[in-house]
Amino acid sequence: MQSRRTEERVVPCEAEPIEVQIMGNGFLEIVDARDIGPSGIGIYVPHSFRDSDIDTEVDLILTLPRSQSFKARGIIRHSGIITTGMPRSEADDKSVFGISFTLIDPHHQRHILAYIQTRLSDRRRSPRLSPDPANPVCMELRSDEPARRQVAVRDISSGGICAHAEDQARALRLGEGIEFLLSFPPKPGKTMFSGTFLRFDGDRSEMGIQFGSLSAFQRDLLQEYLSCRLRNPGNR
Repeated sequence: MQSRRTEERVVPCEAEPIEVQIMGNGFLEIVDARDIGPSGIGIYVPHSFRDSDIDTEVDLILTLPRSQSFKARGIIRHSGIITTGMPRSEADDKSVFGISFTLIDPHHQRHILAYIQTRLSDRRRSPRLSPDPANPVCMELRSDEPARRQVAVRDISSGGICAHAEDQARALRLGEGIEFLLSFPPKPGKTMFSGTFLRFDGDRSEMGIQFGSLSAFQRDLLQEYLSCRLRNPGNR
């Protein structure tokens, strides 16, 4: 398995989901993958698995876009809850699980790697812009701590952000769903976003986050900022 510093995880395109069938001891779930990497997948389920299913091996059938289904096996490794980015009625009790592959045909793993490279190429086509140091974009990871530390966003695109990796980021898992606040100068206030923690570079003290589903308001806010930076690049 690759380390959490080097493995790339990608989020499927909403128009082309990855279907995952999960068969375990007494249950069958058919869900869409929320992200995928060489060593495993993240999924949403409408209700929690039993606690006893954590660290239990399950059978999987995966269907990548425009590909035939294939079988694999994996272990349910971790779980969490995420709500932001979806209508409240749909978001309540939405559980996030990570499944690590334990058995997969090398031919099918090459299909996954090819899919990941395609999604990375799509993601990198979005221009990434560095905020003006005099008017930085700041991020706060959502937490239960009364004081949340602001960190500087190093670059931003329509697909996600690269930000300074604060201490909280070291405890995050690749593929984990997170919630965070962003401020876009010169507009006042902060806006909540959700996304997926895709990359951590401890040597450079930075983390990569891909945006989740954006509301019309979030999309307009982001596009307005990016358009302004393109017209007035300033210090880049």
